[in-house]
Amino acid sequence: MCMFRLKHNGEYVCGKRYPLKCSPTICPFGRELHRILVKTDFKAEAFWLMPGRHLVSLEEAIEALQSGEADYVVKSFSIGVARNGKGKH
Repeated sequence: MCMFRLKHNGEYVCGKRYPLKCSPTICPFGRELHRILVKTDFKAEAFWLMPGRHLVSLEEAIEALQSGEADYVVKSFSIGVARNGKGKH
């Protein structure tokens, strides 16, 4: 999955290189990795504005990129962190 790929108004844009569209030629990870990342991509419900580290909706993330409030945006996702000191069994 690509942590920078955002779907806005029916198009995929790069949260790292906004307002550029997500494509192999502008991918910060390179052409080869782009194919793999896009293939396993997922839809996120929340996004981190960076470098301020504020969690926001997609609309707020796009607005922050457009206004310059955020340098870039990344998806919020879970990586299977243990809860209450207990691991998954």
